[in-house]
Amino acid sequence: MSQGYRADIDGLRAIAVLAVVLFHIGIPGLDGGFVGVDVFFAISGYLISRLLLNELHVTGTVNLPAFFARRIRRLLPAMLLVIACTLALSTLLLFPEELPRLGKSAMAVPLLVANQHFMKLSGGYFDPSVDLMPLLHTWSLSVEEQFYLFWPLLFLLLARAGTATGLPRRLWAGIAVLGLLSFGVCLYLTVQEPQSAYFLMPTRAWEFAVGALFGLLPGIHYRWLNRSLAGFLGGVLLLGSILLINEQQAFPGWRAMLPVLGVSLLMWSGDTRPQSVLSRVLGAAPLCWIGRHSYSWYLWHWPLLAFGRAYRLGGRDFWLDLLLGGVLSLLLAILTYRFVEQPVRQRRPWLFASTRGSLCLGLGLSLSGVGLAAATLEYGKWAQSHQPAIQLPGGYQGDPLRPCPAFSHKGGLAPVALCTVGPAQLTPRLLLWGDSHADHYSPLFDHFGRGQQVATLRRERGSCPPIADVYTVKKGQIQTECAEHSSLVSASLPGLAENGLKGVVLSARWGFYLGRQPLDPGTFDAIAMLASQQTQFEALRVGQAPLDEAGSLRTMERALDKQLSVIGRLGLRTLIIAPSPELPFTVPGCVRRRGADACVYPLKAAQQRRQAVLAVLSRVVARHSQVRLVDPLPLLCDEQLCRSQQNGYLQYSDSAHLTSLAVVAMQPAWLASLRWVAAID
Repeated sequence: MSQGYRADIDGLRAIAVLAVVLFHIGIPGLDGGFVGVDVFFAISGYLISRLLLNELHVTGTVNLPAFFARRIRRLLPAMLLVIACTLALSTLLLFPEELPRLGKSAMAVPLLVANQHFMKLSGGYFDPSVDLMPLLHTWSLSVEEQFYLFWPLLFLLLARAGTATGLPRRLWAGIAVLGLLSFGVCLYLTVQEPQSAYFLMPTRAWEFAVGALFGLLPGIHYRWLNRSLAGFLGGVLLLGSILLINEQQAFPGWRAMLPVLGVSLLMWSGDTRPQSVLSRVLGAAPLCWIGRHSYSWYLWHWPLLAFGRAYRLGGRDFWLDLLLGGVLSLLLAILTYRFVEQPVRQRRPWLFASTRGSLCLGLGLSLSGVGLAAATLEYGKWAQSHQPAIQLPGGYQGDPLRPCPAFSHKGGLAPVALCTVGPAQLTPRLLLWGDSHADHYSPLFDHFGRGQQVATLRRERGSCPPIADVYTVKKGQIQTECAEHSSLVSASLPGLAENGLKGVVLSARWGFYLGRQPLDPGTFDAIAMLASQQTQFEALRVGQAPLDEAGSLRTMERALDKQLSVIGRLGLRTLIIAPSPELPFTVPGCVRRRGADACVYPLKAAQQRRQAVLAVLSRVVARHSQVRLVDPLPLLCDEQLCRSQQNGYLQYSDSAHLTSLAVVAMQPAWLASLRWVAAID
């Protein structure tokens, strides 16, 4: 089996890295550029498997220390250089409150768990929030490194399970079984738990396995396979996947088979036909040059893009992204390849000269990387405690309210006493129900309650609207706990009414549940609203009917009507708080970086953004006599602009949530409505 240099594979690396980088920059037409990562996985499976099989043929075993030492020399120095530079730049370019999160991310990389870290931290690989995570791209490196940990062990196990003559077929069969199992799990989790399917190594192992199977085919001599036709088909699959797959489709799932099978066919086709037209095109000097620099380019491009977008407060600028993620990152990649990658791999300086030295130095460098990340985390905490205050004295000065858990440890709602604001000794006269946009009004009801002797029970759960008869859906995944929480709150109303409850306040980020992208690129992806009678979820996608804006608005109106009727039959009054205007940037960061006068949003744009939701709320309120609507927009905006700061304090804690100072300042304007819903008028 040939182990010589393959120029066509360097060309495939070039296609993979170009697809990823240009997709991240935002080049039109490359909607599926993210499949370049899958291409890299298949290439690794192909090359590593051939290397291991060749070693088994020559020596009869696999030298595990030497294998891991080669991986360390190949991957670790350049990766740790980029991490160190990213952490250093972060102290200059990011806000102090962003550093602890970055420090934790950087710690996960040398510990080989970055994929699991980002699976838990992010709202998904395609969520706009990940634009501001400088080390997000290292998730794929962790997947690859985890693959390297067990793959040579698999070869050793299969090699010892029989005779040397049957080794290629035995390896092929064992890898095929493993790949099928991984692919089956991937198909299942892509529907049931898309986050896990995307980020975890077991659901990606089949991609390495497919590359490995084609890498081992030459040793099995299946002469009936036509390599020219295979190469052509592989090219069609690879290019088609880059052009036709997009982030709105379920992925990886079966769609990931297209780029993986495509690149595997191309590699296999070029194995014995290096002079074919396709192999010569892939092996062209420009593509090979990019392919040789692909690892360093991949390492550098994403941190630079993230820093640029962080400087723009989450916004994207095509030309800035092209400059940072394209030109500058490539220049840094050239320098890294010339002065780090090649010297370590070819000349093996210092401890890299021996296998033992490489392993020891690799461990030491990894621990140093963890230490540097921990130092960044602690520096971020220190800097937060010493940064100038951006919220001036005045307004609400009460102690921060303790959080109210959505559920108790027994699965029901949290105890009433734990979630009551205002006079703690009184039974609740009001119920504040909603998502985090109900939670940010808690200081208002605490302040109002202490002055009016009214206790308010809080029932909040993030990203869950205060309606019992709906499901929320995100990227095809049902948020079942939202429906459970809302049903429990609705079911608790009769008992609360018997014990003195007089009114219900409904507050939510109503426009968040319409299947459309949030205004602020630093927030999570779209959520849609679906009627609970709907049972076939698998074929539904957020952004497509009925999980589009029109369908979600219809669901919201019907379900809200039904919920208000339930509340009204109990003799309770209802006050609905209209959605507050949202801004296209994180307010504290904008004010620090640009000043309050520059951090404004046109009133007309804010009104247009919430127009459809406000129309629904107004129609619903008009149909119920014991329901009123209050609107925070006139208190947050003047005749032309919605402002970040007013009367010496910030009005927003991020792009959409209001500060305690802002909501308490609303009390004089809303006092009559608050007294009405509490039945003290």
